[in-house]
Amino acid sequence: MRRIKIRYLAAILFFFLMPFYAAADPPDILSPSEQNRVYVIGGDENFPPYEFIVDVNGKKLYRGFNVDIMKAIALQTGVEIEFRPTVWADALKALDEGKIDAIQGMKYSEQRAAKYDFSDSYLTNVQAVFVLKSSGAMVMDDLRGSKIAVQKGDIAYQRFKDDPSFELIVVTDQETAFNLLLSGAVEAVIGNKLAGQYFLQQKRQLGKVKLIDKEIDPQKYAIVVKKGNKELLKIFNQGIYEIKRNGTYDKIYKKWFGEPLDYPSTYYKKRILVMLYILGSLFLVLVFMMYFNIILQKEVKKRLVTEKQLIEKIAHKDKLESLVNLVAGIVHEIRNPLTSIKTFAELLPEKYDNPLFREKISIFVPQEIERINSILNNLLDYAKPRKPLPQNVNLLNLVKNTLVLFDTICEKNKVNITVDIMKDLSVYIDRQQLQQVFINIILNAVEAMEDKPLREIFITAEQKDGEVVTIFKDSGRGIKRDDLKKIFDPFFTTKPSGTGLGLAVSYQIIKENNGSIWVESTPDVGTKVFVSLPRQREAE
Repeated sequence: MRRIKIRYLAAILFFFLMPFYAAADPPDILSPSEQNRVYVIGGDENFPPYEFIVDVNGKKLYRGFNVDIMKAIALQTGVEIEFRPTVWADALKALDEGKIDAIQGMKYSEQRAAKYDFSDSYLTNVQAVFVLKSSGAMVMDDLRGSKIAVQKGDIAYQRFKDDPSFELIVVTDQETAFNLLLSGAVEAVIGNKLAGQYFLQQKRQLGKVKLIDKEIDPQKYAIVVKKGNKELLKIFNQGIYEIKRNGTYDKIYKKWFGEPLDYPSTYYKKRILVMLYILGSLFLVLVFMMYFNIILQKEVKKRLVTEKQLIEKIAHKDKLESLVNLVAGIVHEIRNPLTSIKTFAELLPEKYDNPLFREKISIFVPQEIERINSILNNLLDYAKPRKPLPQNVNLLNLVKNTLVLFDTICEKNKVNITVDIMKDLSVYIDRQQLQQVFINIILNAVEAMEDKPLREIFITAEQKDGEVVTIFKDSGRGIKRDDLKKIFDPFFTTKPSGTGLGLAVSYQIIKENNGSIWVESTPDVGTKVFVSLPRQREAE
């Protein structure tokens, strides 16, 4: 088991360390004769930023994008190279005569491909037409009959040298061509786009020149060798692959060109294809999501219909139960006074001459009739309450006027009522109806504290989001959790006496006045009744 673990760990270490060993040494692609050979690389001596000679402290140095690429390839493959910069036309002649082994950067053309072998491309090269911003030329046709500077041996020279429509001014390098343009000696320059932009930027003349027409002949840019030199071409291709893979190429590109401001058409074609693929995939995902959403909506709608039907059934059942309770309550509440009246009526023939009996019947019968009338009035208020007549009502004054009615009851039952309401707090409601609600709430609070040693009621009010909430807090017996859900049902009561219509009517009144009422209670601690009403309205 221990040996298996060691082998397993060794395999993992080999897997992770293998790339580092592979990158440390150049690939073994050189034959013994090639390992000691120095390859001569030709290039243009004045083609910035690709390749150019600079004078540093009296010493001439060969620099540029192509130069750094060749140095990186040499370092990666292990070959020895020697640079031989010269005029471009002379570099082509030297390669033809075998005086050099390769040219480090050349744009591809069919004519050149018949003469040279090209390595894998390491850049896309395009030609562009440069004119002064003051020029009215917009396309190549506008330059017919004009003087145009081109570099000798350049792809532009080969393309336009036989066209009599243009008067070509042939120069040894692009720098000379742009100097002629800036001086007004020629109307345009046709040359490498990146090289031209680099030169103008270095001379701080980029703002004086513009590009016209479309790019000319975007082609791959690569190293060239004489036809048939496959071995050297293989070395260069391996080096290009390696420097692109390990990131060296990107660093060199950014050093000389920065982040690309523009790209060849092939770049955009590839990106467009990628974007189309991504958009197509997103479209398919969107279609699927829409289809799934439609199915989900149908399912939700189906469930909502089922749930609505279930709720309607429950509500209908509750209505029936409420109706049964309502009828039972009415029968029970009216039966008691009717029984008393019936008893007095049956005894009337026998005890009519009895003065005490006549006194009792004159007191109790009107009381029982008034009791029946009160039940019926409350029932009417619940079943069909009158339309409220809302007005601005000062809350503190209304509470004080209501408490006057309870002076005797509170004194008799030793109930202490504390009021803490701001003087200028007003609500918009029917005054009489609100007083009826407050009477019901205070009466319930007093009755709930009959068997309590501490009998206190606190009445406060607070403003919340355009509403005024009045709070009645008592120290009574509280309400059980199960009973709390039914306290606004008609004829529901936990008291031995009472109709059970007080809170039902109060709920109806507050609702009709665009308010809300709710109750919080803790058994053996007390109850809080909250009445939320609209604040007073400003005078119109």
